[in-house]
Amino acid sequence: MAHFLYFGEDASLALLVQARLAKLGHRVDIAASCDEALERLAREQYDLVILDQLIPGKRGLTTLREMLALPFVPGVIVICSDHAFDVAVEALRLGATDYVVKDEHEAFFDLLPSVIQKVLDRERLLRAQRESENRDRIAEMVFHNVTEGVLITDSETRIIAINPAFSSITGYAPEEVIGNTPAILSSGRHDKAFYRSMWEAIDLTGQWKGEIWNKRKNQDIYPQWLTINVVRDENGRLLNYIATISDITERKKIEDRLRNLTHYDTLTGLPNRELFNKRLNEAINRTRQNNTGLALLFVDLDRFKTVNDSLGHNAGDELLRQVAARIKQSVRESDVTARLGSDEFTVILENITEPQKAQIVAQKIIHALNKPINLKRHQVFISPSIGIAFYPSDATEMEELVKNADRAMYTAKCEGRNNFKFYSPGMNAAALERLTLETQLRLALEKNQFVLSYQPQINLQTGSVIGVEALIRWNHPEFGLVPPDQFIPLLEETNLILPVGEWVLRAGCRQLGEWHKLGLYPLRLAVNISVRQYRLDHLVPLLDAIIAETQVDPSCLELEITESIMIENLDATLQIFEAFRKRGIRISIDDFGTGYSSLSYLQRLPIDALKIDRSFIQNIHTSASDMAITKAIISMAHSLGIKVIAEGIENARHLQFLREERCEEGQGYFIQRAMPAHALTEWLLSRTPRRQSIHDTETVTTE
Repeated sequence: MAHFLYFGEDASLALLVQARLAKLGHRVDIAASCDEALERLAREQYDLVILDQLIPGKRGLTTLREMLALPFVPGVIVICSDHAFDVAVEALRLGATDYVVKDEHEAFFDLLPSVIQKVLDRERLLRAQRESENRDRIAEMVFHNVTEGVLITDSETRIIAINPAFSSITGYAPEEVIGNTPAILSSGRHDKAFYRSMWEAIDLTGQWKGEIWNKRKNQDIYPQWLTINVVRDENGRLLNYIATISDITERKKIEDRLRNLTHYDTLTGLPNRELFNKRLNEAINRTRQNNTGLALLFVDLDRFKTVNDSLGHNAGDELLRQVAARIKQSVRESDVTARLGSDEFTVILENITEPQKAQIVAQKIIHALNKPINLKRHQVFISPSIGIAFYPSDATEMEELVKNADRAMYTAKCEGRNNFKFYSPGMNAAALERLTLETQLRLALEKNQFVLSYQPQINLQTGSVIGVEALIRWNHPEFGLVPPDQFIPLLEETNLILPVGEWVLRAGCRQLGEWHKLGLYPLRLAVNISVRQYRLDHLVPLLDAIIAETQVDPSCLELEITESIMIENLDATLQIFEAFRKRGIRISIDDFGTGYSSLSYLQRLPIDALKIDRSFIQNIHTSASDMAITKAIISMAHSLGIKVIAEGIENARHLQFLREERCEEGQGYFIQRAMPAHALTEWLLSRTPRRQSIHDTETVTTE
């Protein structure tokens, strides 16, 4: 078992790395700050340091320099994002041993164990080199205990020894290379300036490390990671050069795959928004040069959310895959089909000079998507709304062309769906629809059309109801109850979230007071605070006013804060959280695990509970990663003295798992769906022995 030290900004990634490596028999300590990391390195013996480029308080390269300045430092693996290879290169230049790209989790965790093993092997090799007093012992330890190839030359760079791993990698037997120089491995890909720079570094520092392309005996050219170290005697006289090589062909493939992920949608394999923009820009340039025409089709699926909500995300994903395949089959091989996100697709048709040709393609797509789609046990029917805009007649710039195709699509959707519309200059349906919805939301606030539903929260160990979460709904006079995901984003964008958020707090506290009067004290109310509400200077005075007005016990009020709010401004957040704590108001971090959390923030802030996002709970019995993350969050929270609330409990297995992991609180459909206040009152009274009111004079016994 190896002992590692992990230090980085992303608490979720740190916990997942700890859990994954624990399964491989390794022990991982997590440092919450730079000072703690340096203190641990000075105090304890570690086999390896895993350092994220992003760390709390300072940049990873600065911390790396401080680590490498310590007397005894093990190998260091730097974790970087796929758009920060310059960080990895600089880290290796400073003395880091290796790096791993972290943006795509599965590829990251596929690569990490092998990189760790190589670094451990390399560290053993270097220790052997430092500690060995004779060449025979070096050969004995190195040649038979490492997976990396080793090549030793004399002072004139003539090869005097290789190990079995070197033969395995290059295909050369010892007798074929001994006496030659390493030039026998040259691929011809590097110029004289490359090798001149290499030898200058070796002469100056006594070592060189980097990526290089070399050639095997069978003439295959492959990438390798090469480290060259100089061996001198006690008088400084040059004795040998020792080179270690690693075949990084597989790692390069993974890196190429990660780069590919930045341009292609992982679900459908189609170009994503970034690559679509590039391809559209290139198509417009060709069209301009050739003086031809181009059509852009914007395809949106009708009522996709209904399928996704009713059959689940897995069914929704399979539907999108089949839709993508049908759209591609409806267009030419040379046409570009892309997925911009969710259920939005685009098609670029070049060399289109007549609208009828684009119309034919749109009709083929509609016909293809109207056929039934089989999703395991269900057969569903889907339809598209398609908008069509032409270059250069409808727009001469890429952004305007996309916008006009999008507007045409919204017109098709508003006029009955399952059809297509050509863009026209007077078309502003999307903007008008947004304006109309905003106007309706303002009227909804004035006419008291918003209502609250409440979902019970229970003590998972006893089954007792301890609180409820307030959830806003829009009781539209024409459409009935509108779910929040259809209007909350617009509330946020238009600042209407401020008066609506204030209404939620006041209405929720007023209802809480009514429940307490019925003897349901100390029932707790959880209310979500939006980013815009949190940024207001008068949030704390507003809470004081509402508490005074409704006469609720502030210790029965819980504010749910998102992770992004928590880390925006630590000093300001600490000040506001202390104000909440002073009043007895509970603080919980909502959707924990979906963002980039920091252990240092969790340690410094007065947080009462972490709320595990439902996406982890739903998959704990089908995803080893989600189970590991959930366990790690619960364990970490308990070690910090923080309670855990699980949302999305949908079956008995979820409940049993959370109980076994000692998760304190939870909510979900398996416990009870959200209900209007009157229905929840009846439900609470039917299952809870009537307790005395908070306003009664005698002592109240509560949980």
